[in-house]
Amino acid sequence: MSAKKETKKKQKNMDPIQKVAFAEQREIAKAGMVSSLGTLFLTGLFKFKGARLLHTWSGWALLGFSIWHHLLSTPKSKALSEDK
Repeated sequence: MSAKKETKKKQKNMDPIQKVAFAEQREIAKAGMVSSLGTLFLTGLFKFKGARLLHTWSGWALLGFSIWHHLLSTPKSKALSEDK
């Protein structure tokens, strides 16, 4: 089998998240952090119907995006050596 066919087979078995390039994942995480932080700020200032619920969900989204960004920024070799 040629190298191209093997690569295509591996890509078919990969998760959709793994198909996205590493740098793009970091950019998506940063954009998510910025948008959720902006939503947190606006829902904290303005009082409208549903602001409290949106504020809570934005906080959880910011937490999730921050953890994802941290995991993408941490080198795998460093993370593995700390576990031992």
